[in-house]
Amino acid sequence: MPLDSVLVECPNKNSGCKVKLKTKDVEYHEENCDFSTIECEGCHKELKRKDLRQHEKIKRCVESKLKRELIKATKGFNDENKQHILKIKMDSAKRTGRQLRQYHNRLHEKIGFSPRVPSATRRSPQFFFSTICKRCNRSFNDTTNHSSACTWHEGPILPVFGTCQACGRLDYQIGCIAGEHS
Repeated sequence: MPLDSVLVECPNKNSGCKVKLKTKDVEYHEENCDFSTIECEGCHKELKRKDLRQHEKIKRCVESKLKRELIKATKGFNDENKQHILKIKMDSAKRTGRQLRQYHNRLHEKIGFSPRVPSATRRSPQFFFSTICKRCNRSFNDTTNHSSACTWHEGPILPVFGTCQACGRLDYQIGCIAGEHS
């Protein structure tokens, strides 16, 4: 009788497995045995394979882990966005008119974003940034300020996903209220 066909008990017998199998099938069975010990991806707790589905249903470990990763990524994006805006503000203090528009457009082309400057303003030779709006944090000039030049969020901005509680949009998207720059 070859050794491959000898019946043996599952290595997880002490955990409750009652299966008897051929020696050649032990490795495959052990990888799929309901009584083998595995680790939960979300909380890293060790438990039996057969209990994993129930554990995830009750604890929602993997779902929580994914939420934490999403929040971490969103915060990272918001930090990068704030740094980008700060860099533009600092550069706008040094540059005026045409230089600033060209620089700003090149910067946005790199990231695939189109600036929110009205096309009529882009053509205007006297257009230059002089003041930072307290509501939307964008630079503006009195000649381009009008009743719908500024958009901002009524707020408050929820810290978890950076969304406006009033309209549900992300804080870097167009605001839910329009008015003049201040």
